[in-house]
Amino acid sequence: MKQIGFKNFRRFANFPAMDLAPITIFVGENNSGKSTVVKGILALSDFFTKWRTDYDFLFERSIDDEKKRKKIVKEKLADQKFYFNTSYLTHIGTFKRALYNKSENNTISFHTSLGPTDIEINVRGDKEDEQAVSGTISTISVRYNVFGIQLDFDLSNDVAKVTFYPHIIDETNPGTTSSRYKKKIDDYFKSFNTPIEFETCISDNFGYHTVGLVPNLIDSIESAINATIFPKKAQPVFFERYSPIENLPTEVVDFLKMYIEKVPSMTGMPGKRSVFSFPGSHIYYSLFDIEYLYAHAVTQTVIYSAKDTNDYLSRTIHEYASLPSEVYKHEFITKWMKKFGIGKDFKISSVGGEAHIVYIVNNDGKFVNLADKGMGSIQLMVLLFRLAISLPKNNVGTRTLSYERIIIIEEPEQNLHPMLQSLLADLLFELNSDYGFRFIIETHSEYLIRKTQVIVKEKYKGKKQAFKNNPFKVYYFNASDSEKPYYEIVYQKDGSFANDFGKGFFDEASNLAFEIL
Repeated sequence: MKQIGFKNFRRFANFPAMDLAPITIFVGENNSGKSTVVKGILALSDFFTKWRTDYDFLFERSIDDEKKRKKIVKEKLADQKFYFNTSYLTHIGTFKRALYNKSENNTISFHTSLGPTDIEINVRGDKEDEQAVSGTISTISVRYNVFGIQLDFDLSNDVAKVTFYPHIIDETNPGTTSSRYKKKIDDYFKSFNTPIEFETCISDNFGYHTVGLVPNLIDSIESAINATIFPKKAQPVFFERYSPIENLPTEVVDFLKMYIEKVPSMTGMPGKRSVFSFPGSHIYYSLFDIEYLYAHAVTQTVIYSAKDTNDYLSRTIHEYASLPSEVYKHEFITKWMKKFGIGKDFKISSVGGEAHIVYIVNNDGKFVNLADKGMGSIQLMVLLFRLAISLPKNNVGTRTLSYERIIIIEEPEQNLHPMLQSLLADLLFELNSDYGFRFIIETHSEYLIRKTQVIVKEKYKGKKQAFKNNPFKVYYFNASDSEKPYYEIVYQKDGSFANDFGKGFFDEASNLAFEIL
């Protein structure tokens, strides 16, 4: 996920699309909307990864009566739901609670950027219904920026519109205009000078091929195009059972055939295309790798029950203890334990297979129950265990895929001494640099922000090219400005900021000092 925006969601009538960096930090007053953005991301993640439907719908292709099958699929498409109660972490619950309370219409719009695509989802519902836990998805739009292709799916009316726009090259989208693709992309845009567009019925070819509504919608178009441009005898076997698009002009068919020759595959698969497919891979339409570490009150519990799934600390320790013994995960935790001054090692003992006790090995070699440590140490151990659970082996995993793991952390500075708060920035920077983890941090910690400035200065001062790789981006949320609910605090090469935070953040300590004087 590289961008997030929405309309009529929670406290915002309009939240302009926000670019997300490898390490994005949200700061601002209480009730300024930071948590709303996180809820929007989690709601989208739930939609992309936990698409709900019934099994009869998934396998409607088994119905021999084509008219009956299409009628059922059309009805199901018009009733696709976007749920707001899938994850208890999202804490939304109902459509009414999700809708902006001053909205004049009943539609929530979500915008996100995944890989090479921009996706917009419109969800409508009844704002008077106190019980409805979902809204109905009316439309979904998918735009392939680099290639100027837009797919508009009107689920309410069973219509898919496909548009190819000429002369649109998005040079700002990294990783999609590399030299090995650039010539083919240029040739593709030179091949036409007016938009190419056509429509088809989604239900004609909708079937269950992949997990998720969006890739299945895209598959339906790809299947329809392949069934149209390949003569029946020359069709790949896979497409013989699909319905061609009726009354498609010859010039459009010729363009689609040309597209196969001109447009490179973005899936990384070697060899020449043999069928029509849109640029990209279905991996882009998923948000499986989002971890949410919410702010919670840690407790000094001696024994952590595996059955206590409602307790975040107990659940985390049980998950870590259930993993196969991995030296690199243990070493990661002990390395940062030493840096944070918690101890030099740890041990997790099983109690009858139903509970665990965590021991910290102090610098003097003595074992101490984690419960006997301070709240800050317990908080940090939870964080380290959660991060270690996600840690790939040998610095690979997320770096080798087309998407990166996103970890959202709410107020990681809880119970921490200022020096340790600043050390959190080093932890985030290392995990991004070495493993490709992306972070979204909600914080009120001046010390964490200050340390990011130091990192930027040390790593990038005097290195103009390297400064482009600065992973940090800070947004200040302004509760009093509904037109501009946030603005970016811009880093400079020397680590300073080019603009100011709102009142009461960086200037609060100085203001109090002046008051004393």
